[in-house]
Amino acid sequence: QQHLSAHGVDVPPVLQSPERILSYSDLRAAMQASGMYRVFVKLACGSAASGVVAYQVNPLTGAEIAVTTVGMAVVKGRPIFYNEGRMQRYTRREEIKTLLDWLCAEGAQIERWMAKASYGSRVFDIRQLVAGGHAGHAIVRLSQTPITNLHLRNERMLPEKAGVDGYRLGLVQTAAQTAMAAFPNSWSAGIDVMLSGGDNPRAYVLDVNPFGDLLYHVQRNGLGTYEWEMDILRKEPCEHA
Repeated sequence: QQHLSAHGVDVPPVLQSPERILSYSDLRAAMQASGMYRVFVKLACGSAASGVVAYQVNPLTGAEIAVTTVGMAVVKGRPIFYNEGRMQRYTRREEIKTLLDWLCAEGAQIERWMAKASYGSRVFDIRQLVAGGHAGHAIVRLSQTPITNLHLRNERMLPEKAGVDGYRLGLVQTAAQTAMAAFPNSWSAGIDVMLSGGDNPRAYVLDVNPFGDLLYHVQRNGLGTYEWEMDILRKEPCEHA
């Protein structure tokens, strides 16, 4: 996130704290101090939404909700954590504290939980493929929950089917290309981009996936993702000729 931000890419604001956030108590104190009551807590080294928690606190009542892929169990008196593969919802403080104590101690990226654009009753973000500097295939990921990964039984849809017009898709493509340019030694990636709602949307880069070109059943000019990438490579000048 720091690297992208330094290269002019809009990303969700990071929760600021004078000290490292290593526990539930640290997290709550930082949220209180910043007035940021809705956050994403993301395991620093994870993939496919493993160790991702959408966490919010009602500042008036103190009620808490954590929506996550993390399952928890107690084995021989000790808590264990695993990737459930489906969404879990925790509302009891004891469970949430156990979860976030572990996650923060492992190392976590904590950022503002921003409201995503919606289509019907579901929120969405977009996986935008960029290769060789070109924005290509894109897939909308629709979800009833804050976490949109497709393996969690969320729905995939082409942008035009989800009501993403040319202007908003252009915002996504520009954000994705700017993010890709921040990694000049990399040729392609799938960039996860969210659009804010309202009449003046903005695009924010959520993630950069080095193997993000695995997009099923989507074409661009009659080509699948790998065919499209090979076509770009074929047309590029050979540096070693």
